[in-house]
Amino acid sequence: MNLRWKNKVLILVFSYLFIFNIIILSTDNIYNVKEVVNNINELEGYKIKIRGEAIGDILDRKNGYGWVNINNNGSAIGVWASMDELNKIKNLGKYNQKGDILVVTGVANKTCDMHDGELDFHAVDVQIEKEGIKRNDVVDSKLFFIFRLLVLPTIIILGVVLIEDKKKVNNIAK
Repeated sequence: MNLRWKNKVLILVFSYLFIFNIIILSTDNIYNVKEVVNNINELEGYKIKIRGEAIGDILDRKNGYGWVNINNNGSAIGVWASMDELNKIKNLGKYNQKGDILVVTGVANKTCDMHDGELDFHAVDVQIEKEGIKRNDVVDSKLFFIFRLLVLPTIIILGVVLIEDKKKVNNIAK
């Protein structure tokens, strides 16, 4: 009787541990770029996920792989991935454009042997979490037209005033 009770407790404990491990392992910790850079010693070599805005340009290296930079919280990291994965990106962050927000799965490298010992991130999967958008904070065309309209007369008047001032100085000197 005592052995059965112990077996039931053991089965129950192992069941809870198994379920607990599944829950812990299934929660996806997604790091921002600054966390990866600041904790690269602990994260190096592990498969992790990072989130950030795709910025700049996609650099195709003609071997089926390429680079894109992602930015998050003021820090950026170069992401090395297959062009198939990088071609999922439609919007890159620029002056008047908000880039796609990516969730990238891969391995962080503190000193990558493939890339001259630089810190980088080798991606195996790139997912678009949120599409980028064009920003509306560009200069209003009407205001720009008014500005251009006023600049030329201002320069002409300033030139005339300076020429007249120089003539007065020359007349006084004589």
